[in-house]
Amino acid sequence: MLLFIVVLSIILVYILCGFKKIPTGHKGIILWFGAKSETVFDAGLTWLFPLFNTLEIIDCRVRFIEERNMTISLAHFISVNLKTSIHYKVDNPSSYLDNYSKSDFDGKVKTYVTNSLREYLTKNEVTDQEIISMNTSGYKQEQIKKINEGYISNLGLKITDIVVVIIEITPEMKNFFELLRQADLLHLELPYNAALEKVLLINGKYSQTDFNLSLKGLGQLKRLVSLG
Repeated sequence: MLLFIVVLSIILVYILCGFKKIPTGHKGIILWFGAKSETVFDAGLTWLFPLFNTLEIIDCRVRFIEERNMTISLAHFISVNLKTSIHYKVDNPSSYLDNYSKSDFDGKVKTYVTNSLREYLTKNEVTDQEIISMNTSGYKQEQIKKINEGYISNLGLKITDIVVVIIEITPEMKNFFELLRQADLLHLELPYNAALEKVLLINGKYSQTDFNLSLKGLGQLKRLVSLG
């Protein structure tokens, strides 16, 4: 009888030790001797085999990155610094575990998310007005969807929102604008002429290929200077 009680007690303790709680906003993946299973558990109670299983809990709540100085090249070769807030979350815990450990999250995820945004904006040669319009619902969701279809999804992540706080032209572009202003070239009727080429080459820092401005590019530069 005593032996039965001891064995029963051990079994009960073993069973109770197998219950684990997954917090709200998190997902759980069970590891078998360190090997990841394909089953993802939602928040709540789950049970695993003590000694054989461990539970990896993944924080899937929305987080945000504040990038204060993201330099990109807009359409028409206008170089700007973006100040943005990027909201993202772990969308696929299994893929996330394939790419990261918990210690990687804050540093490497920020790098991948910001690089993906920078690559998308540069590759598509967006204008300042298109970036500002990303703060409006319809257009922004379309762009976020395109960004998520790239490398971000392979990492198990998903961008949920992007807010462009401010756009500032780089100091180099400000100096270039000042050169044009001093040479009274801010009202060009043609994209290229001898006067524009002369002011670029005299300065020494710039060449005509560096700032191959069109009329649209000049208009964009004027807007950005006025915003600053």
